Amino acid sequence: MKSLLIVCTAFSFLIANGVDELNLLEDLNLATEISTKTKLNSNKTPSIVSVLRSDELHQLGIRTVYEALELVPGIQTSIGTAGAKEINMRGNKSFIRDKMKLMIDGVSVNSELIGSSYFYLDFPIENIDRIEIIRGPAATIYGSFAHIGVINIITKSSKKKKNVYFMSHSSENRSNVGFTQKILENDVDIAIDGFFTNNKQSRETGPFTPIISQSSFQSREDYTNKSIGMHLDFKNNLSFLSRYIKLSTQNYYGYGDWPILDDPQKIHSTSLINELRYQPKISGLLSDIKLGYKTYQFDGNSRLKPTSLSDFDTTAATLSGNTILAFPYDLLGQGLYKEDVLYSDISFKKKIDSHSLLFGAYFSQSKIKKTYYLTNIPFSTTLDQAQQAVRPNVKRDQYALFLNDIYDFNHQISFNFGLRLDKYSDVSSKISHKLAALYDANDKDTYKLIYQRSFRAPSFLELYGGSAPYIGDTSLKSEIIDTLEFSFAHQHSLKENYNINLFYSKMKDYIANDPATFRLFNNGNIYSYGLEVEGEYSLNSFTRFGANYSYVHMKDSSDHNAAYIANHLGNLILTHNLNSKITLGSRVRYIGEKKHLYNDTRSNTPDYLGFDQTVTYRYKNFSLQGSVRNLFDDERIDPSPLGNNTLDLTTGSGTYENDFHRDGRTFWISAKWEFE
Repeated sequence: MKSLLIVCTAFSFLIANGVDELNLLEDLNLATEISTKTKLNSNKTPSIVSVLRSDELHQLGIRTVYEALELVPGIQTSIGTAGAKEINMRGNKSFIRDKMKLMIDGVSVNSELIGSSYFYLDFPIENIDRIEIIRGPAATIYGSFAHIGVINIITKSSKKKKNVYFMSHSSENRSNVGFTQKILENDVDIAIDGFFTNNKQSRETGPFTPIISQSSFQSREDYTNKSIGMHLDFKNNLSFLSRYIKLSTQNYYGYGDWPILDDPQKIHSTSLINELRYQPKISGLLSDIKLGYKTYQFDGNSRLKPTSLSDFDTTAATLSGNTILAFPYDLLGQGLYKEDVLYSDISFKKKIDSHSLLFGAYFSQSKIKKTYYLTNIPFSTTLDQAQQAVRPNVKRDQYALFLNDIYDFNHQISFNFGLRLDKYSDVSSKISHKLAALYDANDKDTYKLIYQRSFRAPSFLELYGGSAPYIGDTSLKSEIIDTLEFSFAHQHSLKENYNINLFYSKMKDYIANDPATFRLFNNGNIYSYGLEVEGEYSLNSFTRFGANYSYVHMKDSSDHNAAYIANHLGNLILTHNLNSKITLGSRVRYIGEKKHLYNDTRSNTPDYLGFDQTVTYRYKNFSLQGSVRNLFDDERIDPSPLGNNTLDLTTGSGTYENDFHRDGRTFWISAKWEFE
């Protein structure tokens, strides 16, 4: 019945008649620089590129970057045990480090500790001009973090076109406010943006093995996220960018993979980026020079494990040999980690006959400025037990040289050759390379064949982690991924386009964790292949229809299928202008079943079919929007990790037997004021 209603709703929009013209966004002709740092049509780039634009996302009721990325073929989202938002591209998700490069206005925000960037995924759509995504490796241009993809968030403040003020609130008690304000002066153009997100939420979860006397617990999910950013554009080709963000979050399902009974603590992730750019407005050999400083801090308190089991099960406590004591005698944790990064980047562009060359150099120095970790002995509340979670006083120097050449063989055929050398002070040097061929069969059809090799250098935690659950190894090798892609794009007109992409990847020396010893090690190879299909069609000047489907299959050297991912993903999208003031946005999201680990006997998590409906009312520069997410309240469930289900205070871990249930039906209301 639910599926029938979704189909009927979509069909009713398809046959609806509008009375005013919808301004067609130039989806296919918008130039993007993310693939080659040279402006090209997205279909003409030697990579698989997706572009998401703020106005379209807003019509669909999309609130954040995290939500928007689910519209991209091959991308699925999930959440970690401690609440960190996770992005999975083509089945690849890091065990303890992000494998994708996330940039804000071209500045990387990934940390050296674990490569994390989740603290930026709450970035609101209202502050964004567009999001550009490379689906696939891109290390020849962007280096180590671009192992399986690149995401570049381009803010409205960087464009300095519009002022925006907005606010929103949901039935799940999440609120968001923010702004973008431009200030135009004679010698400098200034734009400032900011947002504040406040989430007050908890959800019931459980049962949890080995705790048998209590069947349900609370996942404590309060968090705040606040950010302020500034862009300065001077008249002498100089610009300066600065952005600060701080995410403070409770422990969700437990930072130590154990439920939090009471008094949940908070963990803070703080990032500051600064970059000075010189970019000549007149085309010449020099493309740009960048000097930057970044700092990242991770700190806070957590309740890791209930030492006292009196609130759970007296028998279990007796068996474990523990004296029965009441809360707050738990295993506690308090820590701080801070890193600083200085970097410089210079690039040149040169046109020689049919060759368009991009070449340059990059240098960075990363330092662990401060780190400590304290815990308590059993049945004490005093945090006086020092542990070395990460080795202090670590420094990493990185040098890189890169070259990218686009060779136009004739008006139909072009080739792309990319080469990059990365030299590190603490791991072995790596060479990334890329070969691509593009064939424009006619003015509508484009074929691409792409081969590229990318790498991921081990993170600081993987190299220098000093205690459970992650004990590093300085002899770890970099992960290497070889990817072959074939793509066909048909652009019938601005109103109609279709794309199909096939890919095969082999990842070598995958870094994994031994659950018995907590040591990290290179664990053989991972193989993946898949299909991505997408299309868009404008029925008329009022109605736009879009759909995509992706399939991925992954397995390791032992022939075990990948856990925690869905093999099948899909989106069905429809926007329709009823008149000049009212727009309807509809979306159907499908996520296939997800497997647990190969040695986990639990059944796969069920598939998910969600329907979202949004209504936007516009009056001059003001818009009011109401939306409902997951209208039919379908269960969306992420697989939970499998623990060893023992009560040992050091090595014991448990299992949420019914996995992680996420948001059901949710209502949103929002308002936006946008003006020149």
